[in-house]
Amino acid sequence: MELTNGLAIKSIKENSNEMQYVCLLCEDRFKFESNLRLHLTIHTDERPFPCLICNKSFKRKSNLSQHMKIHTDEKPFACTTCSNRFKCKDDLDSHIKIHIDEKRYECTICDDKFRWLICLKRHIKIHTGEKSFKCTKCTSRFINNWDLKRHIKIHTDEKPFACTMCSNRFRRKDNLNCHIKIHTAVKRYECSICDDKFRWLICLKKHLKTHSDEKHCDTVVIDLNVNRN
Repeated sequence: MELTNGLAIKSIKENSNEMQYVCLLCEDRFKFESNLRLHLTIHTDERPFPCLICNKSFKRKSNLSQHMKIHTDEKPFACTTCSNRFKCKDDLDSHIKIHIDEKRYECTICDDKFRWLICLKRHIKIHTGEKSFKCTKCTSRFINNWDLKRHIKIHTDEKPFACTMCSNRFRRKDNLNCHIKIHTAVKRYECSICDDKFRWLICLKKHLKTHSDEKHCDTVVIDLNVNRN
């Protein structure tokens, strides 16, 4: 038994064909002492492989090699499904999930497809009319629990969605998003005759009539000079 960096290494050489070097901290076995010494860095803060471009250091040479690709345009890991390429295998593995999670579950009634079976089951209720979620305050029923929770807020004063530009609050996020447009909407439609601007095209068209001679009168003109028999 010997000590390396304060860690014990036990050598078992009864059969040279077996994994003869054992880490006493985790009991992992290795065939060569060099592999065991490299493994021991996992249990310490030793990072013997520094990057010569930045200040980072790594426990394994393979990690350093992978890191070095950050400093270059090299993208050796190619997706076999599309044309995307990546600098490291972890990024490729993460990307591949996009293709694996394709919409495999198809509705037999319409053409909609879904990534997960639970979403398909929820969707089918639209066709069947099944509304298994009942409001305890009124007779309303809903297809899913999310719609029920949104509905229950009608029976309370809860308004969790607050506008950051004014004091208005809303029960639903989509109502808040619609309200925010009041503060952020740009008047894109400009009158070519005067300097007035409008948020919506219909308002501009209505305004342009004030510049034209177009007049609408609902009164009936009677000619009093018409000869009467």
